[in-house]
Amino acid sequence: MQYLLSEEEYKALKDAPELVRVQQRDMLQKLCTMVANHMPVERGGGAEELWKPWGCVLTHHRWYCDKCPVIKECPNPGKEWSD
Repeated sequence: MQYLLSEEEYKALKDAPELVRVQQRDMLQKLCTMVANHMPVERGGGAEELWKPWGCVLTHHRWYCDKCPVIKECPNPGKEWSD
């Protein structure tokens, strides 16, 4: 049996995988940002600064990604590094 699709139906089927990829990337970014903002990492400095969350560059625009606990998993293309 052969089915005929309208142009809109064909485009929706063709674009579905990209839509899923975008949704998964957005969900991964949300999770990575949450971890970066809440998971304590060893930061150095004084005793009160030693174990604090690093903070995500997407929510704290002044930070770098140097000690982010999810640096390898994060899909953000705009990662920045200190000198």
